[in-house]
Amino acid sequence: MGMEKLSAIALAIVTLALIIGVGTAVLVKFGSTATTDVTGSNSEIGYINQTGFRLNNFSLDTFVPTITSVSNNSQNGSAGYLISSGNYTLNSNFIVYNITGANWNNATINYTYTHKVRGDGYTTISNLKDNLGTSGLAGWVPALIAVVIGFMILGYFGFAKGRKY
Repeated sequence: MGMEKLSAIALAIVTLALIIGVGTAVLVKFGSTATTDVTGSNSEIGYINQTGFRLNNFSLDTFVPTITSVSNNSQNGSAGYLISSGNYTLNSNFIVYNITGANWNNATINYTYTHKVRGDGYTTISNLKDNLGTSGLAGWVPALIAVVIGFMILGYFGFAKGRKY
């Protein structure tokens, strides 16, 4: 195998690596476009104290809640009183905490939320990105480059019978 052929193989592998790199970058950049934003509202009843009450929809993908109202209901089920937003807080784990000394054992939490629904397109893009990425085809490119360089060295020094260096 001549040096020209080995050089062409090396160029082809480098070109393949660039195509894989650019393709993976494009998939990562535009993969989130295969999702749909969904909005909803919910009303939950829970015990709100210093240990907190976690919102039921917390496991939704990119869940972003906005509490619209919290009220403490009476024990007999009739409407209670509205709790001021300065008396509770919502943390990043979607747990509503009472920041006063009172305990609300029958509180109604009303909130709206948005989240993303991943469609089949997102799953396909994600799988393709993983298969091209470092755990897939792209992981073999350095090994292929090393093999080609090894053949180039052997081709230059080892296979040229009768050549004088």
